[in-house]
Amino acid sequence: MNDAASHPVLTADELQSVEERWKQFTLDFAYRFDKTPTPDSALFIIGLEERYTDKVLEKEEKQSVIAEGLYKVLALQGYFLRDANGLWTPAKPLPVLNDKQQEVFYQYAVLQYLNQ
Repeated sequence: MNDAASHPVLTADELQSVEERWKQFTLDFAYRFDKTPTPDSALFIIGLEERYTDKVLEKEEKQSVIAEGLYKVLALQGYFLRDANGLWTPAKPLPVLNDKQQEVFYQYAVLQYLNQ
């Protein structure tokens, strides 16, 4: 996973840290939920935490919860802000990333959220 030279957002040290911390997170997550996490499953749990809901969700609602989690973790990176109406608004452009870079970036953002 360590593509330090090709990642436009994270430093080599951050990439190494993400790799190590994500491995530990996966073990902890799998132990707790009996499933291997994906960035979407982690974002779903974060979105649930942010929405404080325990109701059974329909598919569209689950996608909305994942989006809430994504906005929240990207807000910690300075990419989104909540406006006065509680809606997420872009604060700065998101970096253009390939699929692998995006996955690592989301892992990094999820880990930053969990460590706050």
